[in-house]
Amino acid sequence: MGERKTGVASSSPEDLEQEVARIREDIEPVARELDRRRHAMMDWRTQVKKRAPKAARFVAVALGVVTAVKTIRHRRAQRKAATA
Repeated sequence: MGERKTGVASSSPEDLEQEVARIREDIEPVARELDRRRHAMMDWRTQVKKRAPKAARFVAVALGVVTAVKTIRHRRAQRKAATA
């Protein structure tokens, strides 16, 4: 039972430290961007400001559809009552 694992080259501690530092440098911008996006997503005031116009349009269209359906049903009921 050897102590070496397959695919792992034996490196000096200095080489490993340099590799870890290089990996951290590569990951740092990604972590910073993820943190920025997390803060933006959790800022509810900004989310409301961004989405309020779309939500208002949706509500207006929904109310328009409901009003149209009720008006049509009411007119049909009046015509039916007038002919009966």
